[in-house]
Amino acid sequence: AGAPSPSPRRMVALPRPRSGRAPHDLPTPASEAAGDSAVGDVAEGAGDGSEAEAEAEAEAPAYVSVYVPESWGHIYIDGVYEGRTGERREPIQVAPGTHTLTVKNDLAFPYEERFTVAPGETLDITTPALRRRPAPVLLGEDLDAHCTISVDGTPLGSVGSLGGSFSLDAPDQPHTVRLACPDGTRQFTLGPLLGGEAARIP
Repeated sequence: AGAPSPSPRRMVALPRPRSGRAPHDLPTPASEAAGDSAVGDVAEGAGDGSEAEAEAEAEAPAYVSVYVPESWGHIYIDGVYEGRTGERREPIQVAPGTHTLTVKNDLAFPYEERFTVAPGETLDITTPALRRRPAPVLLGEDLDAHCTISVDGTPLGSVGSLGGSFSLDAPDQPHTVRLACPDGTRQFTLGPLLGGEAARIP
């Protein structure tokens, strides 16, 4: 008998993917997608933290302390009263930026300056010594108008020309006053006086 004939081969067609993508275009596994998302979230979170810190630093308040040598003064920042030097122990809190400091003393001329502070900065300000107000010296009504007055050797003029008064520009120092009248000369000392404090020559 002859050898059996081989069976014919059967060809099976594979169905095409419904999405139309090739087999190598498989979707990313869910675990990998989640990992990529987490990495992105961490990066974004890190950026948000840095921005938040920068904003917090920019909004941090600043502080200023004021010292007046050889005197005292009432402190005003941008026109707002903040207390008296020597009595206030804590620095004054201000917003970052440029401000106007004013120091007032009833016996001296006001002092003013502008200053700038950065966020979180503490600034120590020492003002110049306050310039005292002059002390007025009143002349008695009974003084002869022809009497002449000199202070520390500097002639000021006659009683009549001075209009009844003159002033001492450095009242905290003693001054020698000489009053020369037709009937005689007198000499005496005025001061120390407080700024603005009045004295009288009878």
